[in-house]
Amino acid sequence: MKALITDIGYGDTKYGFLKDGELQLRKFPTAVVRLGPALKTEVEVEGTSDEMVFEGVRYLVGEEAFFAGKPISTRKKGFIPTYAPLLIAKMIRDSGQEFDAIAVSVAISDYKREHIETLKKRISSFEINGKRYSFSEVYVFPQGYGIYRDVFPKKTDEAVFVVDIGFNTVDLSFYVNGKPRKEFFRGFPGYGTSRIIRNVIQRIREETGQLISEIEANEMMKRGGKIKLLGREYDFSSIIESEKEFYAEELFSEIEKELGESWTRASSRIVAGGGGYFIPEEFKEEMALIIPEAPEFSNVRGFLEVLNG
Repeated sequence: MKALITDIGYGDTKYGFLKDGELQLRKFPTAVVRLGPALKTEVEVEGTSDEMVFEGVRYLVGEEAFFAGKPISTRKKGFIPTYAPLLIAKMIRDSGQEFDAIAVSVAISDYKREHIETLKKRISSFEINGKRYSFSEVYVFPQGYGIYRDVFPKKTDEAVFVVDIGFNTVDLSFYVNGKPRKEFFRGFPGYGTSRIIRNVIQRIREETGQLISEIEANEMMKRGGKIKLLGREYDFSSIIESEKEFYAEELFSEIEKELGESWTRASSRIVAGGGGYFIPEEFKEEMALIIPEAPEFSNVRGFLEVLNG
């Protein structure tokens, strides 16, 4: 089985695969731009253009879409099921590999049979640029489980909370003796990294008069706060650091309010996802948080661990 392991987020699409026994980890912005309808005679030949023709419409995806126009909002209802085939095709195209199995993940709030079956049907077989993509095996995992298995690949008797900070939502899950305790599962819509990103965008607009997109702001924050606007380079690192502190205080206050002593008495508290980069060091030390290396890829590494058994 040759598996493509994915973590399609509302900010970045992360994926991984084994090549010559080595794990390859890659990502691109979750950006999709609709260019317009494709003529019946207009079908891009795979590999000759960045454009993708899917279900009669021309699109640009990822980095190519980043500068091409206004991307479709990832907060649009049903974004991932609708556009997952385009994102998956880009992963395969960029990897230069062929796969017969795929692993995807969904938010805890969406981890329901109906949603899972709809997503499986949508991505198990589709056609882009005249090329048929098919997978004999499709695995759907809840967000956060990959993080748990990344940090604890072997069974542990510890009580572990996992905080998966995505772009829109924070998914919180709990495991005891290696088994999920669903009564403690929580979703915190609106507490993802888009919360801090919107604050940063507003402060940049107040200082420069320039409005940047959420995707641009997300990339800028990961680069340490530097961005070039109208030919001039700005350094917003001090703004970002203060917003990180405010964001972390808000998030963990909400978690503690929701879970009470259960949160503080757990053996381990893991924080990962793209938001793992936005937790100040003092919060990590004060709350004894485990933040894995390259936290945005933690789900991908963990899902691979699950498939490898």
